[in-house]
Amino acid sequence: MGMDPAASANMVVVFAPASGSARRLSPRRVTLATVSVLAMALLGCILVLVGAEGGGFEAMGRTRATKRKLSIVLMKDDKFLGKTGDIIKVKRGHFRNWLFPHGIAKKQDTTIMKQLEQKDKDQKLVITKMYTDAMEKKQKIEAHGVWIFPKKVREGTNKIYGSLTAINVAEEIVKATAIPIRITSVEIPKVTELGEYTGTVELADEVTAYVKIKVVSEGFVESEEAPAE
Repeated sequence: MGMDPAASANMVVVFAPASGSARRLSPRRVTLATVSVLAMALLGCILVLVGAEGGGFEAMGRTRATKRKLSIVLMKDDKFLGKTGDIIKVKRGHFRNWLFPHGIAKKQDTTIMKQLEQKDKDQKLVITKMYTDAMEKKQKIEAHGVWIFPKKVREGTNKIYGSLTAINVAEEIVKATAIPIRITSVEIPKVTELGEYTGTVELADEVTAYVKIKVVSEGFVESEEAPAE
């Protein structure tokens, strides 16, 4: 539909000058403004985190540190970390660079835990056998009764020449019972004269044989009771 030529002639078109606020901003100014707004928003978030419950950054640090740690099982005793079989958390780098290469620890998993359980069972069997063997040796040594040791005596006294030593006792036990005895496991009091003494032989943890010792003069013959008629 065309416009009336008369009306068109009477129309007045008015162009309003653009105000300063309505001017179009350049792309560079828009970018700088956007960056400024984002920076302010980020700063606000950081301040909120810092003030949240007494230390947001510390919480973030702890979370990151926890993620870096690894659950491991100690395969050897370590004076700083613990005993064999202990499960602890360490930094991955420490595990990778030191603990694993030196056989001190392995990652905690089902296979390792089963191996440790089996190792523990085997150790208990060994300890049980050692205890049983030690008890048998104890009974055999104590069943011998009194161990007689003849010694040369100084004239007119009960003092013996020299002394009775743990080596003498150990040698006599080995000779009579065929039980191997470590000299360091034998303890006796200081023996410098005739008399009766008690010594000990440590055969295993919590298993000790008690040895009755009698030091007599050379040529001594112990009297025996006459058999009852």
